[in-house]
Amino acid sequence: MHDDLPGLPPASVKAALRKLRDNPDAGKKLGGALKGCQSIRLEGSENRIVYRQLDIGDRTVVEVLAIEKRRASKAYAQAEKRIIS
Repeated sequence: MHDDLPGLPPASVKAALRKLRDNPDAGKKLGGALKGCQSIRLEGSENRIVYRQLDIGDRTVVEVLAIEKRRASKAYAQAEKRIIS
């Protein structure tokens, strides 16, 4: 999985995903076109994971929309594209 995320610190990605698994509400709630989505920062970097929670049957699933730099709103723009398409 981490081979698909070049330049991102693998330990930070794993830690953030574990945090989301254990507490899907850990991220900051987003607004505008990303209302219903949340964002969490990767420790030691300027990258963000933008995600949303989906209720599927009796389970809550965390859908990762983007893992990207916050600078120039790259993470948020990527997430918006995925929601629209």
